[in-house]
Amino acid sequence: MTTIEALKERGWQAGAPAAPKRLVCSIEGWDKSGKTHLAMTAPEPIIYLDLDVGTEGVIERFSKELLWYQVDQPEKLGNHRDVMERFGKIWADLLTRVGEALQLEEGTLVIDTFTEAYEIARLAHFGKLAQVQPHEYAKCYSDLREILRLASKSKMNTILLHKLGKDFHTGVPEMKGWSDLPYQVQAVLRTRREDTDNGPVFSAEVRSCRHKPNLMGKVLAQEMTTEPRGMPYMLDFGMLLDLIHG
Repeated sequence: MTTIEALKERGWQAGAPAAPKRLVCSIEGWDKSGKTHLAMTAPEPIIYLDLDVGTEGVIERFSKELLWYQVDQPEKLGNHRDVMERFGKIWADLLTRVGEALQLEEGTLVIDTFTEAYEIARLAHFGKLAQVQPHEYAKCYSDLREILRLASKSKMNTILLHKLGKDFHTGVPEMKGWSDLPYQVQAVLRTRREDTDNGPVFSAEVRSCRHKPNLMGKVLAQEMTTEPRGMPYMLDFGMLLDLIHG
């Protein structure tokens, strides 16, 4: 029989450690619904891994300390072995960039988009996106979970942007990418854009929040004012951090 004191001597800690005031989250939404804009309102410095082409004309609007890295994707055509070799190098570089960025311990890492990251991972492991058996995904999923593990150990915010698609059978909007992702992050937001006579109105719905479940379903909308540069004021990511961490 053991004792509490004996367990402490063997490395067990009394009480749970204080949760860092940062967020590992997914932001999903349709094209031009404000995903990138919302991510760019996160605490700086912002380390931006760009896997897509939708950032042009958006990120340069923000006067923030920013480090930006473009992940250039090679040709996807060819036999499986050649595709695996080409994308294997891209995936290895991406994992290295994520690991070194999260050592900064302040600011925010943005991966735009994690939908694309998931596709790169599959091409790196299989050389194709279809006709892959479920049991073959173990190493691919392990790599993806490693990204989330590193994010959870860091004091940085981590924002994973995702595209939306529609369920083939029901037509219901759903996140495009790794289906297990919503269970791996601390919060999921879905951006919305409504075009009105006075211009676009942006909002973000909290789809899930591990820290504060009572925020689920809450719609965080922009104020009906405009900034000096004429852009509509959208939800600031810092506001969400305050709601969660106080």
